[in-house]
Amino acid sequence: MALMDDTQLNVIYGLDTSLMKDYQIKASTLTDGNFYALIQVEEQNKKQVQEQMNQMFKTMEEQSNLYSKEAVNLIQNRLETSVGDYLIYIVSEDNNGMYEILKGYIH
Repeated sequence: MALMDDTQLNVIYGLDTSLMKDYQIKASTLTDGNFYALIQVEEQNKKQVQEQMNQMFKTMEEQSNLYSKEAVNLIQNRLETSVGDYLIYIVSEDNNGMYEILKGYIH
């Protein structure tokens, strides 16, 4: 998994990271579709960030559709939730297991 930088998130996926208080977004360096995002966001920006993330996943699906139906399936079955002022997105073979790990990073 590699940390996605602001340029990649903004230019490729259209995410406005200035709407986020803090974030950790990582994607697999392989073509397996694995991804997670832990985003701290203020309430007034929550809906806009959620919409941008939905668009990001549509783009990821389109890209993955070129090489991996399995990755598309993982993206379509992603876990999306919020805990307090955090938005959590997980794309993996074990979304619930990854969620349990990520919860440990929320203060």
